[in-house]
Amino acid sequence: MKGMLVIAFLALLSFSLAQALSCYSCSGSVNGACVTEGTLSKVTCSDTSQRCGTIKVSSGLFHMYTRYRCLSSGCNVNTPVDPNNGIGINTTCCDTDYCNSGPASARLSLLTAAGILSYWLLKMA
Repeated sequence: MKGMLVIAFLALLSFSLAQALSCYSCSGSVNGACVTEGTLSKVTCSDTSQRCGTIKVSSGLFHMYTRYRCLSSGCNVNTPVDPNNGIGINTTCCDTDYCNSGPASARLSLLTAAGILSYWLLKMA
């Protein structure tokens, strides 16, 4: 009986000592978007309920930018392209340290930015 109490106590203790995840986040950004590979930093989430998140923003077929950060909600949501502004958002989350890595896709491509600006200017005309 004492053995079961010790095991139950240790199990309860391990749950209470849960640590927050460590994730990649943007340290250098333009309007929250990572602009170069070197802008990703390692952060510890402020709450144990947060998950590592990756937010990909696109316009039509063009990838605009990706954000990396700790997220409390809104995980695994795919927002279809809005017909008014042509923007689509895909948010995914994961539950292990630094699982939201992906520096190669963290760049805001100059060609993509020029294409988006052109699209916006043509739409406004």
